[in-house]
Amino acid sequence: MRIFHVLNRALQRGLVVSRLGWIVRRLLAPDLNSAIIRAFPADLKPDVTRLAMLLNPPWDMSASKGFAVSCGGEVIHIPYRIYRPAMSEGQFAALSPVERSIAACWFSRHHDGYVRERFLRALPAFDSPWIIAYVVALSGEYVVELLNSIWERRALFDVPSLGRWLRENPDFHARTRQRIISYWNCYYRTARFETYVGSQLIALFDEAIALDPS
Repeated sequence: MRIFHVLNRALQRGLVVSRLGWIVRRLLAPDLNSAIIRAFPADLKPDVTRLAMLLNPPWDMSASKGFAVSCGGEVIHIPYRIYRPAMSEGQFAALSPVERSIAACWFSRHHDGYVRERFLRALPAFDSPWIIAYVVALSGEYVVELLNSIWERRALFDVPSLGRWLRENPDFHARTRQRIISYWNCYYRTARFETYVGSQLIALFDEAIALDPS
């Protein structure tokens, strides 16, 4: 795979031009089966593809098998973990707003909990169904700092959209709820469940589901 790394760096530095540049882009562009392409709705493919071109090492070499959720009737496949260097702050700042949200969601699946929290905090809003999917997934993790970050920023949720997404994904919601309870039982029983941040998130999700869907 080293040849792809060299070609990618040359392309980014403007060292590959004309017809050769077109060939290199074809070689480096993720196909429809790429993990990062399948992790977002189809209408985001141009933005996801541009982002994937910046990732090094190649995108499919760094993502573990994950889980499927529905976003407005479209199924996306979110990796459980990704194993690759995170984007630098400079790289992230150079992205478009949509690309930054995509990158923040993608790196919220990073194997390092500090990286997950950093990119969670980079999301400006929890409004689109696909963003909600990534944030709700984080609420089912054992790292309590992630749950605290979501709770502290709960005003970023579009609550009607959150309720619609949870109703659309009842099995995933049930698994997330059970994971929250199980992790409290394993690691955080020194606090009463009613005061545990995971309990507060469960209540928030239940309230969103209970909203009139009309």
